[in-house]
Amino acid sequence: MTTTPSASAQTFAALSLGSNLGDRLLHIELMERALRSVFVEGSVQSSRIMETEPIGVGAEHPVYLNRIVVGYYRGDAYELLDRCLSIENALGRTRPSPRAPRTVDVDILLFGDAEINDPPKLIVPHQELRNRRFCLEGLMDIDPSILVPVAGRPLAVDELYKNMGADIAAQNVSFWG
Repeated sequence: MTTTPSASAQTFAALSLGSNLGDRLLHIELMERALRSVFVEGSVQSSRIMETEPIGVGAEHPVYLNRIVVGYYRGDAYELLDRCLSIENALGRTRPSPRAPRTVDVDILLFGDAEINDPPKLIVPHQELRNRRFCLEGLMDIDPSILVPVAGRPLAVDELYKNMGADIAAQNVSFWG
């Protein structure tokens, strides 16, 4: 496990927001609003909203709205995780099963150049980042030069995007607006 920067440092973080139950757009807006108070003031950038089909679950799952949000955080990755879980809880997230539909979902995709492997609590970069087209699309929408640590080597998002597999490229992602 890589240690993360001290609490006084500002670390770049990328988060994925998702909702596929209830008023999906309102849920995305509420999550983003809450995160603006978590990140260093003025540092938040967001992708456009994307509509995506659920992956790896049955056809009964509703379609998601997703957004990628990046910013700078003062604290370590575990503190950010706790803040994300608090946001989910405050907005009524329940966890009947890991793959269940959800009103709100906040996942840490990146935390600086940290590579953290502490399952089930925290894995950074997020283990599905490179397998979810909406994650790559959203990061590209913000800044294609964002670096993703891959086995100790930083790769730019645009490089990962250009080299995504056909199964990932086939995932349906529709930008709103």
